[in-house]
Amino acid sequence: MENKICFVGMAFFDRYITSFKRWFYIHKERIDFPIYILTNNVDDFDDIKHKNLILIDIKSVCDKNVDVNKYESVLYNKKSIPYRLFPWNVMRYLFKKVFDDGFREIIYFENDSIILMNKQQIIDKVEKIPINHVGYSHQTFKNTQLIKSYNYFNNKSKYYVQHDISNKICAWEGPVFVLKFDEKLYNNFLEAFDILTPLGYTVSKKNIVHPQNIFCYVSELFGIDMFRWSNYIDLHRFKLKNFSDDELKNTYDFNGLNGIGVVHKKNEHYI
Repeated sequence: MENKICFVGMAFFDRYITSFKRWFYIHKERIDFPIYILTNNVDDFDDIKHKNLILIDIKSVCDKNVDVNKYESVLYNKKSIPYRLFPWNVMRYLFKKVFDDGFREIIYFENDSIILMNKQQIIDKVEKIPINHVGYSHQTFKNTQLIKSYNYFNNKSKYYVQHDISNKICAWEGPVFVLKFDEKLYNNFLEAFDILTPLGYTVSKKNIVHPQNIFCYVSELFGIDMFRWSNYIDLHRFKLKNFSDDELKNTYDFNGLNGIGVVHKKNEHYI
């Protein structure tokens, strides 16, 4: 294996598959790494076959445990679902797959991210992330927002995390983050993710909570620290006319940038 870096992402239902295809068009020439995509429609990718693109069918990997499957099977049994009911914890299947394939530096991206780096710049930045850290570039927040989930996980699982570190910073959110763990931590992390997933689906009766609830809990459970691996770059400073695919593809080339941006939500074709 040339290196231990890979990219992972998700593309479910027509709108999100379309947004991934645009992401791929923008990045495929300068990001020469394996790109794993979890999807509910493998056939819809026939028009962008590529040596670096590895597709994972959610139906083939979905947990058959009824307490989990009833939340996750909607991704292949329905044509769309409300955002508040999206079972984000399915991303663990990506982490399991690439870990089994030998990757130890895993870059998770969302489809509205713009990675303004070439292959060598990515390698150099990931190399600087200390082992057993999460690399972040954008969102951070205090874990005090997650006290309801913490208490629920403490009461319902074999784990316990004392929730009294009011200034603990967490950064398990998009548009891009990096997992860089050793073998022991990956195994512990994936086991905990499996155990906590059904609880993450039942914390709230109104919606499915974001996996950051599990990520932050596990970070404190196993002592995982955060590391800013890349700068966040505001794309609006370049005064792009309409954020077209070609504009975004060429932004890196004429600005010589080195960081990560995100397409503003008003650009509907990337939502």
